[in-house]
Amino acid sequence: MGLDVLEEEKMLAGDKNDEIIEIDKKLIQMPNVVVTAHMAYNSREARSRILETNTDNIKKFLEGNIQNAV
Repeated sequence: MGLDVLEEEKMLAGDKNDEIIEIDKKLIQMPNVVVTAHMAYNSREARSRILETNTDNIKKFLEGNIQNAV
């Protein structure tokens, strides 16, 4: 089994000790589980797309046409 992301990755170092962290720690220790860092955003292409999307969203907002509203 391979996992790309764990819940609250930043806390795995032991900053907090809650139920989610304990489950993540158990997963990490399993011999049939491989955990990798969540790095999908860190390619040149992905960062370029993020920058383009953000720039487009700002331009559209300033024109009064809100994009990607949640």
